[in-house]
Amino acid sequence: MVSLETTLRIASVLIIAACIELLMGNTLYELHRVDTFFVTLVVVGAVHSATYYLVFGLSLTSATMTQLVLLYRVVRNICYSLTVSFISVVPILIWNWDHGLSPFDDGLALSSYLITAACFLFIGLIEALLMKRMPLGTT
Repeated sequence: MVSLETTLRIASVLIIAACIELLMGNTLYELHRVDTFFVTLVVVGAVHSATYYLVFGLSLTSATMTQLVLLYRVVRNICYSLTVSFISVVPILIWNWDHGLSPFDDGLALSSYLITAACFLFIGLIEALLMKRMPLGTT
């Protein structure tokens, strides 16, 4: 069942990526590195799902479970920080396109992504350390 769900999720993302490539055209799709976003989304999703199923699929003692829930929260928040940070790149790409500039030559998009990811990672680590309740959907 787990492998079926993971396969369907990956297939859905790949179908959406192919549709966006058809709409944008291959040149714009490659120029704006949209494929990087979708590959990151699939890899991060697979890591998050694997961690979730490993942590909450095992029947362990409560002492071990506390540590595993912390591990799950850290991995989950790392995954979130990597995906949410792509949003910070969109205004930069729009600005560069509007001004006729190459999307990634100035390094601003990458810097924005990295700074946003680092900020969300920091916040996520604090959240992982402070939260004590079980994540929703695990019982």
